[in-house]
Amino acid sequence: MPAVPSWNTPHPTSLREATFSHKEGFAQNRIGDSVGKEEREMIRMVDRVLGQLSLADGLAWSDTTQLDQIATVIDWMPIRALLGQRSGPGKGNTSYPAETLLRCLFLGVWNNLSDPALEMQLRDRLSFRRFAGFSLSDRTPDHSTLWRFREKLKRDGLIDRVFEEITRSLSRRA
Repeated sequence: MPAVPSWNTPHPTSLREATFSHKEGFAQNRIGDSVGKEEREMIRMVDRVLGQLSLADGLAWSDTTQLDQIATVIDWMPIRALLGQRSGPGKGNTSYPAETLLRCLFLGVWNNLSDPALEMQLRDRLSFRRFAGFSLSDRTPDHSTLWRFREKLKRDGLIDRVFEEITRSLSRRA
């Protein structure tokens, strides 16, 4: 029996009935990507995918800095679990991962930078970008994003818990 031409194929009544190729599925958010995942009949935002290195990142790489050493000494896994996922339900822009924003805040404290100055330095300094997890092509957070994240940490009582976890991580290394 000959195959039925695609123009004669019945049209699905909903997206759930439709079958998509890999590329079409990506465009419809039907497969895992950084745009969203379908869960329980609603779209849930996910964190941005950062740090995908390009050839330019490899060429711009410099010697190991003090920030690189700090990044390897701290065990980030428990801190990541403590912070959880930042994005909430609903449509909208993807958010920066909590660990990335925390690393940005550390850079601001260690270098005595205001949020606008930190925003500018994150765009400008390769060592800051690398420590925070940004590739050369990644957009960096603006000063209001950094401020809102700091305020959320305070409101949720996570600042002391994060520093306790860092202290525990460093004492295990000693």
